[in-house]
Amino acid sequence: MRHFSRRRFLLGAGAFGATALGMHVHPLVRLLRADTGTPPKRLLVYFSPLGTVRDAWVPSGSETSFTFGEILAPLDALKSELVVFDGIAQQREIYRSANHQETGGILTGMRVIGDLEGSSHAHISIDQFIANDATVTGGAPFRSLSLAAWHGRYYAFLPLTSKMYVSALGPGRAVVPEGLPQAAFDRVLGGFTTPAPMGSEPDPRLVRRQSVLDAVARELGELQPGLSATERAKIDQHLTSVRELEMRLMATPFSGASCGALPDRPSEYAINDDATLDTRIRLQIDLAITALACDRTRVAVITAEGGPSWARHPWLGISDPMHEITHSPSYTEHTQIARWHAGEFAYLLERLRSIPESTGSLLDNTLVAWVTEQGCRTPSTEHSRVNMPWMLAGKAGGALRTGRFLRLTGVDTNGFLITVMNLMGIAGDRFGDVIAPPLPGV
Repeated sequence: MRHFSRRRFLLGAGAFGATALGMHVHPLVRLLRADTGTPPKRLLVYFSPLGTVRDAWVPSGSETSFTFGEILAPLDALKSELVVFDGIAQQREIYRSANHQETGGILTGMRVIGDLEGSSHAHISIDQFIANDATVTGGAPFRSLSLAAWHGRYYAFLPLTSKMYVSALGPGRAVVPEGLPQAAFDRVLGGFTTPAPMGSEPDPRLVRRQSVLDAVARELGELQPGLSATERAKIDQHLTSVRELEMRLMATPFSGASCGALPDRPSEYAINDDATLDTRIRLQIDLAITALACDRTRVAVITAEGGPSWARHPWLGISDPMHEITHSPSYTEHTQIARWHAGEFAYLLERLRSIPESTGSLLDNTLVAWVTEQGCRTPSTEHSRVNMPWMLAGKAGGALRTGRFLRLTGVDTNGFLITVMNLMGIAGDRFGDVIAPPLPGV
């Protein structure tokens, strides 16, 4: 393996930096400052745990004239922005015999590998597959953003990746969300200011930083011929991280008008405090929307309570853990929690709709999915893998016709994932090793 000295590395970085401070402007800067005038599409996924109560959730009526029940009532004013589904089954390859491992499969389309104590994802998740497509995410400094609001047993469940995390970069590569709003803010918006007018020159300090990263990448690239396949893979992964850091330093958001004023940095929160769970979820929603509006990312996932939630919901007057509530023959508290999540989803959509962009709103250019790992409960079931209470919202740049309630038969969650992929502009009936027809009529 070839080695290079720290002195040689710094000399190379310094020489390249001197060039950058002169007339050199990296082509990436010019690319990111090219404004086509067409807003990009975004994807935002909202996950809530443990399914829902069918009698209180499923709408009544026809495709275009429908009425919401108790749970979805907070979304009543947003019907025109929704596509609500009934009849989607959980694809059989998602689940294992052990309870609550479906979380790791709902976005990957494949059941997890391993048992409860050592399980991991088996496949890339659809959000990460879409994030890998440069036609969707090219130019955004963060390829994707994953946020969460964990509950009181977070640390107990942390090793159980199949129960905790919905996203994965590939087999055994879970995407661990940021669970602290203040840390997420620092990572995504720390040092960021709203964009300068298009056509302005980049900050020389940022160009200099980017040139140093170029030197790092060049040195790493020179090492690769003499490395083993495993070592080259590690270098490739590091180079990817370097390039993503370049993008974060140099990127100019798509639209200053959409970005608007930045929120204040959140206060300090604990990661596993049930008493602040509602506040932390709301803060993560606000941060995700700001990141989309300011073009910090175009793909975001919010995990509102991870996996088999043991959270208590004191702001609703509920002291029992949600997990135990879903095993209770009484539906009252499960319905109450599900309705609260519908209210959070409504808040998310209203915020997107309130942000003007081009001739419409940020919601018009975003595809929003609400998913959960369990289906609709009935009097005879505690957990269910049928009638998954999933829905879509937003116009996806005109690709999705909303204001509909679709009753479907013979379709599964993998078809939903393929539909999301298609609506984001990626054609085909497969992502990775997952193959399925898209949902009919969407």
